[in-house]
Amino acid sequence: MKRFAFAVAVILVSGALVSNASARENGQRTWEVKNGSTTIVFEPANGQDLNLRELRAFSRIANDDPAMAKALARNPKLIESDAFARRHPGLQQFLSRYPRAKESFIADPGNFVVPVAGSRWSKKAKQAKPSHELKEGANSNEGGQMM
Repeated sequence: MKRFAFAVAVILVSGALVSNASARENGQRTWEVKNGSTTIVFEPANGQDLNLRELRAFSRIANDDPAMAKALARNPKLIESDAFARRHPGLQQFLSRYPRAKESFIADPGNFVVPVAGSRWSKKAKQAKPSHELKEGANSNEGGQMM
């Protein structure tokens, strides 16, 4: 039994090293989660279509005004409300600096906020950390491996 466990461990480590070397060639990190016979590979998104300055600016105002961020997470259409923006000066400044942000926010609120209980845009509204806050190797999925 010990030999079998050792052989399985050697195979898993070898596979992880080969996959890790392949991911490093591309300069990207990937994660793999196995659940029974299903394997899910998570790869970094291609962020070329994202306005990273806009996302960082929104992240700063969300950190400064968490109530505003939570309200937008529940109902992203609030971003279209001038009255809501007036109650949140940071948001108002953000929207004047990034005029297309309303459209981006409505199209994909998940780029800006994490769904919360009561979110109207997410079927699986739950508390979660945004991916940029997850630490490398902190995969909570059972059987998950970082490659």
